[in-house]
Amino acid sequence: MPKVTEEYIAKKKKEIIDAAYQVCLEKPITDIVLQDITDKTGFSHGVIYKYYKDIDEVIHDLVASINSDFSYVDKWEKICKESKDWQTVVRKTCQMGSELLLKMDIGTLKISAYADVLAMSDPDRIVSLEASLKDEEKSPFIALLRSIKEYLDELIGNGVIHPSVTSDEILQYLYASVRGIQQVYLINECTGGRVFNKSFDPGKMFNMLSDSLIGIIGG
Repeated sequence: MPKVTEEYIAKKKKEIIDAAYQVCLEKPITDIVLQDITDKTGFSHGVIYKYYKDIDEVIHDLVASINSDFSYVDKWEKICKESKDWQTVVRKTCQMGSELLLKMDIGTLKISAYADVLAMSDPDRIVSLEASLKDEEKSPFIALLRSIKEYLDELIGNGVIHPSVTSDEILQYLYASVRGIQQVYLINECTGGRVFNKSFDPGKMFNMLSDSLIGIIGG
């Protein structure tokens, strides 16, 4: 019997993950079962079980694969290095957010939205999934938020800024605002622009966000 190489295993697992991605475009993560994967790949259950013991292991690798395609911290650190003041950092960071959103395919945004549904419908499952991810496999957006908090805390500690709220509250506001823009953009795209008559402009929303953040951070 020929030896199964690591390349062969990686190829099969990628085929399974690619199939899972396609399934996620058609139905929420909460409803996906292994049968959906076998139907999409044409593999038998036995083949799937050689590589994954259950659907959550498939979802784990799918999420890790998606997250590995994005890296925000390096781009953001470059912004900090090249900017003369914190206001410029805020504006360029929001501009980066707009550019990254427009580069993301709708499928990835859908999966992110479905993950939110999973968090609401089965919180223990999403917590378990999050815990199983290595640091480099976790959400790049969350990693970016951690770096931004460190930046804000340093500015506060040095007396450069005097925000009217805590850095944690600023991060919560930023997270909620960005996710909100993503969700509306996704809904508008999926409905062919019928929600806002194709007038929804993520770039303008991020510009407005930068204005509000500068006001909050500046106190």
